[in-house]
Amino acid sequence: MSLDEEMTENIEYKGELKLHRCWCSIPFAIPVELYNEYQRSDTMYIYCPLGHHMRPVREESLKDQLEKMTDQKEHYRHECIKNNIKEK
Repeated sequence: MSLDEEMTENIEYKGELKLHRCWCSIPFAIPVELYNEYQRSDTMYIYCPLGHHMRPVREESLKDQLEKMTDQKEHYRHECIKNNIKEK
C-alpha cells in the first residue's frame, strides 16, 4: 500500500458546503454554517488546505469612509486647539 492510499479516506457528508477559493487559487469547501459564522466575525480565520489563513474583508462604503475621515479630522483639530498647536 502506498502512502497516498494510506492517507486517503472518503467520508460521507450530508450538510451543505460552500465553495471558497484561497488567494493562492486553491478551491476548497467548508460547511455553510461555519462560512456564515466566519462572515459575521471580525476575529475568526479560515484556512485553505495549504495552510493560508483568511479573514473576511469588510468593504466600507464611501459614505462610511468620509464619516471616518471627518471624525479623524475633527479629533485632530480639537487636539491642536487643546495643545495650542497651529493646524496645517
